[in-house]
Amino acid sequence: MDFKQFISENTWTKSEVSESHYVIDKNAAHSIRFDLFVAHIKTNGIKMRINDKSIPAYVDGDYYYWVVETSGRFKHTIIHRAYIISISEYVNPNAYDNLFQDEDSKMENAKLSEMIGQLEGSVLDVGCGTGLLLELKDIEDYTGIDASPLMVQKLIEKFPNRKHQVMICKAEILSKSGRKYDNVIALFSASYIQSPKAFFDLWNGKGKMFLMFYKEYYFPFTHERLSMFVPYKNRTMAELQVIFGEESVKAFNNYYIVQL
Repeated sequence: MDFKQFISENTWTKSEVSESHYVIDKNAAHSIRFDLFVAHIKTNGIKMRINDKSIPAYVDGDYYYWVVETSGRFKHTIIHRAYIISISEYVNPNAYDNLFQDEDSKMENAKLSEMIGQLEGSVLDVGCGTGLLLELKDIEDYTGIDASPLMVQKLIEKFPNRKHQVMICKAEILSKSGRKYDNVIALFSASYIQSPKAFFDLWNGKGKMFLMFYKEYYFPFTHERLSMFVPYKNRTMAELQVIFGEESVKAFNNYYIVQL
């Protein structure tokens, strides 16, 4: 089935949620094609967390699609479509990967792998990007989260067997689910998390916590080279020591690393 034809031939109604969010009701669409598209989203979608539920989201061009179904006496099926408008969602994953093929980046990554050491038990990769941690470590019980649909999609292209272990999700949202992990790792991504408390909410204390924060005054190399800006917060060593403990924070290149 040509899903682009289904998308273009039906009328999408603007949602009250935002200017970039549209919906289509089964009652207002070609029913057979509607059902096929729903099945396609469920089969080929990437996990995305909305509120307290994990659902499939299908990324196609500038949009991603997900399905909401209601049960009970009056069953209702609606396809949602949202435009990828945030720069953090729209960063080109191929260009991102290409930035880190130089020898200095490879040496830095090798040093980080050495610092992390062996990971036993469940691992949460916060801001998983295109899968750097999976390149560095052989992890069986893995969960990767990232706010960018395109980054998650690229990770799945590189590691197809991890499709059901990654999701489009922010750490702050997942932290409210009650799920905790033995190890919580955030390579180059901890500064994008609004509240460091989220890391404690996600960690059961059995394994390791390894977080990388930008030093004060550091402007991310990726932002400069890709002409992008994603909101982040620089933190001082003193700030981090208050949150995580004095002995747990140390300087490494342009970062402060928290190890617990």
